[in-house]
Amino acid sequence: MILSNDGIDYFVFSFYSAEPGLPLQLVAYARTNNGGVLSYSAEINLLAAHGHSVLEVNGPVIMSNNFIPIEAVKDLIDYPNNRGVGYVVFTPVLNDNKHVYYDLASHKLTEVGEIKTPGDSTNPSPPATMTVSSPYLV
Repeated sequence: MILSNDGIDYFVFSFYSAEPGLPLQLVAYARTNNGGVLSYSAEINLLAAHGHSVLEVNGPVIMSNNFIPIEAVKDLIDYPNNRGVGYVVFTPVLNDNKHVYYDLASHKLTEVGEIKTPGDSTNPSPPATMTVSSPYLV
């Protein structure tokens, strides 16, 4: 998505339900800002659930779009170098305000095993900017 969308400033994630009983997934969109004209990519990526990173809730939960700045994603995947990052895992978290957001971590496969590098977190919106700490959110 980075290569095919000029002017990306954020990635936006919406929840997706394939069918009852299966974990929710995320749909990823690129939000672009070209000269003050905001738009979303026609291209989307459907992110599959990853094993143990499924959040089970037992009570109220607020599920809203989540976003993360392009700079945070580029840092996480070592863009444009991409030195061995195999994949990124989004681990769901429920904050004190009952918003679902995601902690991101890149996973690099090496000869001695897998190296996990924690990254930034998505921000549920609206209005939870103040609930997730990030050097990219002002």
